[in-house]
Amino acid sequence: MHRVTQLNMTKLNEHLMCVLCGGYLIDATISVECLHAFCRSCIMKYTEGCRTCPICDTLIHKTRPQLNLRPDKTLQDLVYKLVPGLFEDEMKRRREFYEAHPSPEESNSLNADEERGRVKGHYDCAARVEEERISLSLQIANRMPPYKNSSTFVNSGSEKMGSARRYLLCPSSMPIGVLDKFIRTKFDLSPKLNVDFYHSDERLVDDMTLLDVASLYGWLRRSPLKLYFLVYGPCEMTITQPTPVAPQAPLTVPSPSPTPSPVPEPSMPHVTSSPAH
Repeated sequence: MHRVTQLNMTKLNEHLMCVLCGGYLIDATISVECLHAFCRSCIMKYTEGCRTCPICDTLIHKTRPQLNLRPDKTLQDLVYKLVPGLFEDEMKRRREFYEAHPSPEESNSLNADEERGRVKGHYDCAARVEEERISLSLQIANRMPPYKNSSTFVNSGSEKMGSARRYLLCPSSMPIGVLDKFIRTKFDLSPKLNVDFYHSDERLVDDMTLLDVASLYGWLRRSPLKLYFLVYGPCEMTITQPTPVAPQAPLTVPSPSPTPSPVPEPSMPHVTSSPAH
């Protein structure tokens, strides 16, 4: 379960305020060279006479600094959410300006209502932005990642699932844990098996969203985002017990027979050469 942490707003102010005007960021705009953020009107006016960042003096552009300035919609949404009443006050100020200075030309941009202050609340503006969908390519791994010990785990899904890729169109906010449930349900996996997802050799945690993965690994959106999954479980080793052998009677070794004593040869009669009398 996620722990809720309370922060003092004064600790965040330096990240939400523009150093040029001293107020909270409005139409947050960043320099692509150093990623420092400013109000759009402030940085546009500043770069008319200077081509370096007002915070770090990094060169924004040699001749046309406006070419390297980009809006940061995410940062602006954070500022509106963290500062109560800021969005409503800004919309009111814009409505009053356009009422005092009517323009015959209507902007055709997607945020024309917000530009003219015709949005009632910040959440109404956010609801009009459709969530990005990510094209996903899922394929079972054909090798054992380095973070697994191949002598302890085995890939248990290759025989059942094959090696064909599966293509999905998923919301960018979908966590990896949903893909885990999808694989388990589709292939009716045993609860004893584990399913890991990864983009390279590092395992993706269940709380990580597809947008987090796309940003972390620099997905360029030119082809589906490739993810691999590994199904594994403890190796099932069959140990064969040896067949018991009946005890055998001890072998009786006969003692060696005694060596017979040598038989003396018969003595011959002694014959002398003296004559008989």
